Amino acid sequence: MRSSPPRTPVKAFVAESVDMPDQITAGKPTSGEPSLIQDSSVAHFFTKPWYALGSQLKGKTPGNMYMNENAVRARAGLLHITAWLVVILLTYTYGLEYHANDKQKESVLKPFEVMKFLAPVIIWEFLFSAFFGMTPLAPYGVAATVLTIKQHPVWKPAGPKRFAWLLGVGLVTGCVIAGVLEKRFVALGLACTCLVLTWMEVALGFCLGCFVFNKIAKLRGQEECAECKLPDMPGGG
Repeated sequence: MRSSPPRTPVKAFVAESVDMPDQITAGKPTSGEPSLIQDSSVAHFFTKPWYALGSQLKGKTPGNMYMNENAVRARAGLLHITAWLVVILLTYTYGLEYHANDKQKESVLKPFEVMKFLAPVIIWEFLFSAFFGMTPLAPYGVAATVLTIKQHPVWKPAGPKRFAWLLGVGLVTGCVIAGVLEKRFVALGLACTCLVLTWMEVALGFCLGCFVFNKIAKLRGQEECAECKLPDMPGGG
């Protein structure tokens, strides 16, 4: 009998993500230890432990990690503003390059000059929020959590969010590479994609990465994330 080929790191991660949709904690405890359980009726700035992907909540599935959907959407709104900034700057610099003379072009801000300041911050944001949650290492996550800390929380499973944010890393990285290679329309197209996806999450509550996550689970013959589809009830799922 032929042995199956070894899985690549990406395939292994996707498989692990689907197998344990809410317990992906990058070395963090997944047992429902009483000392780690947090109150589900209020929002929290820190998880327990502070480096956990999400919060383990009283009244929820033991060991599962949850994130406050209010903060997640607020974070998407902040990223949406950033995406607009990138689109405007790229459009502006490209326009100057078309209409400026040779001497003026030397002083025109290149697309890479725009991206090299914003890209590290955004990539940091996606990576650290995907592995250590929205606080305290992800700047956009921290800001979003502070903005929504007094609102009644809406808890959603953390696993699909992590998967979506790692896809976001790939999208931002592709935009940076396109900027470095002076592929202006590719970079602008990827920035516009970020613009649309963040708008969909803020305005419609639709997370494309979470949708893909559940479809992968279904294709593998596993149950989809039922809690992801529950109505957005304060303090609930």
